[in-house]
Amino acid sequence: MKKILETSPLFAFARTDFPQIHAEEPWLLHAAYADWTEGHNHVMHRHEDRAEIFILLNGSGTYTIGSQMYQIQAGDVVLCNTHVMHDEFPAKSKLYDTLTLGIANVRMPGLEEGQLIGEGCVPVFRRSEQTEQIRDIAALILRKAAEGDPAGRMLCHYLMLAALELVRLMTGAQEESRLLPDPDRSGPQSLCRKVEEYLNDHYMEEITLEETAKRFYVSPWYLSHVFK
Repeated sequence: MKKILETSPLFAFARTDFPQIHAEEPWLLHAAYADWTEGHNHVMHRHEDRAEIFILLNGSGTYTIGSQMYQIQAGDVVLCNTHVMHDEFPAKSKLYDTLTLGIANVRMPGLEEGQLIGEGCVPVFRRSEQTEQIRDIAALILRKAAEGDPAGRMLCHYLMLAALELVRLMTGAQEESRLLPDPDRSGPQSLCRKVEEYLNDHYMEEITLEETAKRFYVSPWYLSHVFK
C-alpha cells in the first residue's frame, strides 16, 4: 500500500468536482499521504474551511489539539474539528507516515457545523475494526483520485461519506474505544512545570526556544504561547 500511496501523495478537490451532490452535503477537500520519517516542520495551524480525519500508519509521537497533547501510535485515528489549532510531533523512528482526509461542510448529527467530535471529548481513537476500516477507505480514496476521471471523483465522495459514517459509529461508542490522555504528559500546566524544571537544572547552559521545544515535542510557537 505504501508504494501506491507514494506515487499519489496529495489530491485537492473543489466543490465543482462534485456537481451531483446536494448543497448541504459534506464534500472532500483533500486527501493526502505524507512521510515525515526524515523530519517535520512543527507549525501549529488551523483550517477555517475543513475538518480533518488523521490516520497514523506507522510510528509514534504526540498530536496537539488546542492546548491538549495526546500520545499517538500506529493505527490511531485523530479527529480534528474546523477552526481548532493542531499539529503533530513525530517521535524519532525508522518510519512515520500518515493519511489525512480534509472534509468541508461537515454536518454530523447532534454537533455544530464543522465538528467531527463534540467539545470535551477525546479526539484520539486507538486501533480497532473501525479505525482500520477508516484507514482502508482513506487509502482507497487516494488510489481512486489518482485515476483522475469524474467517476473516480464521485466514488471518492461516496467513500468519504462512508468514512464519516464510521466516525459517527466510532464516536458514539467512545467509552469503549477512546484513548484517555496521560495526565502526567499532557496539558499546558504539566508542560510548563516540566520546562521550568529543565530550565532550573540547566540555567548555566545556553538554552534556545527552538531546542527546548524540540526536547518536549512541541512547536516553538506553542511553547512560547503557553509559557509566557
